[in-house]
Amino acid sequence: MYNNFTYPLPSTPHTKFLLDVLRPQSEALYSVDIKVLPFSAFRIYNETGSRVEYEQAYMEHRKMLCAFAGMALVETDGKWLEKLIDVIWAICDEFTWALPAHIADITNSSDTASKIDLFSSETAMALAEIDSIFGDLLPRAVRNRIRYEEGRRIVRPYLGKDRNSYGINNWAAVCSCGVGTVMILLGMNEEFEEARENLLCNIDEFLSSYNDDGCCMEGPLYWSYGFSFFCYFAELLRQYTNGKVDFFQNEKVRKIAYFGQNTRLLGNDVIPFSDSAHQLGYDFGLWSLLASKYDGIIVPDAKYQNRFGDDVRYRFAPFIRNLFWDFGKANDTSSVVSYVYYPDAQWYINKKHSYFFAAKGGTNDEPHNHNDIGSFLLYDDGKYILDDPGWAQYDKDYFAPKKRYLNMCASSRGHSVPIFGGKEQEPGKDRKASVIDASETRFAFEFSSAYDSDVLSLKRQFTLENNGIHMFDVIRGTAQNVTERFVTGIKPEIVGKTVRIANYRLSCDKEADIQLSSFEFIPRFCGLDGSENLKVTAYLIDFSFTVFSEAEFHISKA
Repeated sequence: MYNNFTYPLPSTPHTKFLLDVLRPQSEALYSVDIKVLPFSAFRIYNETGSRVEYEQAYMEHRKMLCAFAGMALVETDGKWLEKLIDVIWAICDEFTWALPAHIADITNSSDTASKIDLFSSETAMALAEIDSIFGDLLPRAVRNRIRYEEGRRIVRPYLGKDRNSYGINNWAAVCSCGVGTVMILLGMNEEFEEARENLLCNIDEFLSSYNDDGCCMEGPLYWSYGFSFFCYFAELLRQYTNGKVDFFQNEKVRKIAYFGQNTRLLGNDVIPFSDSAHQLGYDFGLWSLLASKYDGIIVPDAKYQNRFGDDVRYRFAPFIRNLFWDFGKANDTSSVVSYVYYPDAQWYINKKHSYFFAAKGGTNDEPHNHNDIGSFLLYDDGKYILDDPGWAQYDKDYFAPKKRYLNMCASSRGHSVPIFGGKEQEPGKDRKASVIDASETRFAFEFSSAYDSDVLSLKRQFTLENNGIHMFDVIRGTAQNVTERFVTGIKPEIVGKTVRIANYRLSCDKEADIQLSSFEFIPRFCGLDGSENLKVTAYLIDFSFTVFSEAEFHISKA
């Protein structure tokens, strides 16, 4: 069987660890009615821009699908299989498997029903894998319904176009994975051969969204998402073609594979550049697969892996692979690196000291762009001393070019970068950094083009020492009323001419007016599980100068 999925699920200490969480939540779901997804929730995004209301109901179906499928693999008396069949039928009844945020015109019923987006592809893949695993344990009517829905929503719409392109991004990986998996697992060999060239083009588009250095400029979460689906499809293709198509031999894929490890800090804390969370559990199946392919990839401690309920999207693909994929390769730490520089993306990551440090140059025209050239973070003992706010709750405005940078999380005002006479950084591909040096003790770059100001040159240099970092900014040109801003999630305190942040002190070698302020925001996914929206506070530390040419800042342990 493809993907090593068998029925029933083998009993191992690993599967028991996952089932200990899955079982009680599944029992709680057992008596919950499977609800219809209402139009009143479906239309909200188009009317207000809010995504949460419909997605809560939509994800409830996927939550049940994972829960009931997982339990039906363990308890084979039919109790859970009946519930699984009912939720499959309910998902087949959904008018569209796509999300309203991805549909241009919801009044066009034909296009809406057959829209191939991230979530329709994931749903199609999930049903095909469930059909493959359970086979004739599912009623013939249900298996036929799955094939009918896959055909009209996914297969024929994909084949009906001369060329399907989802852009140079994660969509290309997720959509091609969903479409290709459906065709292979449901035995649509002729359809797969017809689609094959297009599917491989989609994969090439996904890989081209990465520069040759392997950095995911969208951040660790999007690496985990898009690259995981790429890997799922790559492994299936390797099996389907008897090894003739093996993307894991590609050098660029190898480099991308290490990004997840390079951006992990301690536990499940990660570097939150771009649209990313601060905490990211890992999917055991993906990491086990990567560790079996590449030396030096270490599967993190089991307590940080995603278990049922940790993924608020309830994606079936990682869920089922977390149960089945355990390739059992021993961890080898001999080739693990503690310092890495991504020259194309200009991400600098250093874990060689008692603290972790990361900074970025890049451009202000990146995927899921934030205006954050020159931003950095300092992490120590489980605390983000100086921080990047990461992502905010997604809504229509967040992806509207003229409104996105009104959001503090996407604006340079919410990052540890200068403000010149009240002017922040501007978006655009010409707003970019030029790296001067990237070594194990120094990271320096020029980034004056990020601003519309009279500044002719703006250089920032970080020097890493055992007890902390020195940041040296040098400006050439007219620079009055300059604010050097620092961002932290820890409430700071002004102590004399320094600022205390936990057990660190931030100071400047020049006289400055020091001011503290803050802003609140709701990170993405907060409230999606039905809980109240949880606001997060970001604190801003401003060192203000009437005239500015250069200044050195010291961030060191108190």
